[in-house]
Amino acid sequence: MSSNREARNIRNRYIRRLFGMILPACLLIPVSVSHADEEHVASACATLEFMAKMTALNLLLPANNDDVAELQLASQQMRELNRLACQPVVHDGGTRYQNTYANGRQVSIDLFNQAWYFPNGQVFTTHPGRSSAIYYPNGQLLAYGWTRGEETVFWPNGNPAT
Repeated sequence: MSSNREARNIRNRYIRRLFGMILPACLLIPVSVSHADEEHVASACATLEFMAKMTALNLLLPANNDDVAELQLASQQMRELNRLACQPVVHDGGTRYQNTYANGRQVSIDLFNQAWYFPNGQVFTTHPGRSSAIYYPNGQLLAYGWTRGEETVFWPNGNPAT
């Protein structure tokens, strides 16, 4: 009788230890996936910030063929995208899936994995935080493969910046 009780105690200890190892691992999996998704958003937001700086610099020193009014409109559209996609500290279901501009256009179907759009409907990036083409609100290309590096970067008017 004592040996059965001892065997059960040993088995129960092993089961508790096993659950003690498995349960925390199971709880960490969604956190790491969520963290990776948030990193994609952070990367896309950093790209948007760089684009805004390029546009601001272009506004300060416009080239002969630059349309200052178009550059100002582009800046406004970037600020609006930044406010809806980049300013929330934590993205819940509302900010991740349901973000819409005042004109009714959706920012993205899914901020973590789908294309982002400016208020005018122009795509900003097709794959946030991943290597993909990046566009200004006027449709001009910022870069072909932004995250790969060593790519040509363009001004809002389409002229190469590098």
